Formats: sequence, C-alpha cells, structure tokens
Amino acid sequence: MTKTPEENQADSPLLRCRPCRFQKCKSVGMKPECVQYKEPSNKIIATHQLSSLQNKTQNLIDSLNYLELKLEVFRRSSYNPHWDTLSSLDDLLGGDGVLASAEKYGPMPGWPIQRNIPLPESRMRNVQGNSGNELPYCQNRKVWSLFNMITIIEYMKTFDFFKKLSVEDKFLLARHTVMPCLNLHVSYFSLINKSDGCFHPDGTQQPQQDDVHYSITVMPIRSLIRIQIQPIEYILLKAICLCNPDVNGLSSYAQSLLLTERLKYAKILSYYCLQNHGPGRLAELFGLFSILERQQELQKNVYLLTVGLHRNTWKIFTNDLMAF
Repeated sequence: MTKTPEENQADSPLLRCRPCRFQKCKSVGMKPECVQYKEPSNKIIATHQLSSLQNKTQNLIDSLNYLELKLEVFRRSSYNPHWDTLSSLDDLLGGDGVLASAEKYGPMPGWPIQRNIPLPESRMRNVQGNSGNELPYCQNRKVWSLFNMITIIEYMKTFDFFKKLSVEDKFLLARHTVMPCLNLHVSYFSLINKSDGCFHPDGTQQPQQDDVHYSITVMPIRSLIRIQIQPIEYILLKAICLCNPDVNGLSSYAQSLLLTERLKYAKILSYYCLQNHGPGRLAELFGLFSILERQQELQKNVYLLTVGLHRNTWKIFTNDLMAF
C-alpha cells in the first residue's frame, strides 16, 4: 500500500524524537502546561525520608567522634583524684559527670613523661616503699588501669539511654561493659600511636612487658592491627559493646532499650561495611567481641588472685567492677 507524502513525513526520524514531536504539537495548538510531568508525591516523600535518615546517621557519627575527642581531652587533663576520695561504683555512676569540665582542668604538666623517670608501678610488682594495701599516687602521673575505668564510666554517662535506666540496671550494665569498652579504647589508642603495647597519653606503656598480666592486656591490639580497623568502625563498635542487652539480671525495660540502641548502631556499621568492604567485614569486626569477652574473664581472674586479696581494705570502685 502506497503512503501519502504526509504519512512518509510523519515516519521521518526527525519527527520521531521527543523534542521534535513536542515542538510539532505546540505548533498546532497544544497547551504545554496541561501535559507537564509531575513527580509523584510518594517519591518526593521517600527522597526526603532518605535524606533525613542520612542526616541522622551522620549526626550520630559526628556526636560519637566528638565524644571521643572529649574523652582524650579528659585523659590528658590534670584531673587526677586521689583514690582515697573514690568510693563505690554506684557513687560514680550516680554522681555528676566530670567529662564536660575536663578542659577547665587544663593539660597535665610534665607530659610526655621522660623515659628515665620512674613511674608508679603496678600492684603486680609489690612496689618498694609502698605498703601492701596502698595504691601508688603522684599528682602528675596517673595509674592508668584505674583512670581508664573512670574514663569509660564517664563515657557511659553521656548517652541518653543510660540516663533512662534504673540505678540497679546502671550498676549491672557497668559491671559487664566497662572492661570490654576500656580494653577496646586503650587498644585503639595504642594502634593509632603505632604501639603494640598499652600506650597512654603521658607517653608511657602500662603495664610493661615484664608484668605478669601484660599478655592479657594487649590481647586485642594485634587483632586491630591485622584487620586495620577504621575510626568510624571503632566508635560504632564501642557503642555496640556498651549497649549489651544480654547482661544477666537486667530488667525487661532495660533489655528492650539496650536492644533498640544496639540495633541502631549495628545498622549503621552494617551499612558502612557493605558500602566499603562487603559483608565479610562486619563478621570480622564482630569477631572482636569474643576476644574482648575472653580478655575480661582473664583480667578478673588475675584481679581476684592478686589485687583482690586486699579488696576489704581498698574501698574503691574496682571491687564492684572486677570482684564478681
């Protein structure tokens, strides 16, 4: 069948493209404002929701990063209370936070400590000149095994969910999570300072290699070096470690609250791993928890066999954290 000249012209490639057809329609009287495509409202809402979720995630990560900076300011500050002034774990958990006041104390003078200056040694060595039931104390030198516990307790008290817990739930959660969070914190700080021992802000390593508990305290460091943990992975992993709903004795309310918080941080970490490394990375990071749990068990055994022998005379919070 033979086509008319008009039909042949309509089949022309020049008139089959959208701009050409649109211009042709306008030339014969079509009103463009009547046919303009409008994006579906549900798609707009979904876009806004995605943007809002991304903003919340970034804000959460920023807040954790800021908290880490405050913790290091606190550890480097001249705040160094005498251990006789510290009592029970309940008192520390219920007291006012000192983390926000760290900058007011200013940095500790005389840091980094020179290598040739003797440091307060650990209880494992029975320091000469120190009675069996006393802790070594010096105004500008910190006993890091104890001060790091205070640091993590202050870290816990900054979270909104922690403030919603009862006194009993706070106590139980602290007893089971302070040490794993502490060990992860110290191990990561040692890693970024290129040390395979427990490196501290004053430039020292405590414990030292000839201490009997040295091998226990450095357990996570090699794993962190091996997997090359990233800053965002570290801060999220520590928050997940803190939000442990499986602690025995917690109330139903505390378990539900901690589970919600743990899932929140775990989802962010999972998304980060999938975007940057793959699913195997998440399993690799979560594998650190078994090391931290084993380390905590060994540390408590050492405490009970050594320091814990004097727990009746040492009225400090470490008894609540370690002797159970």
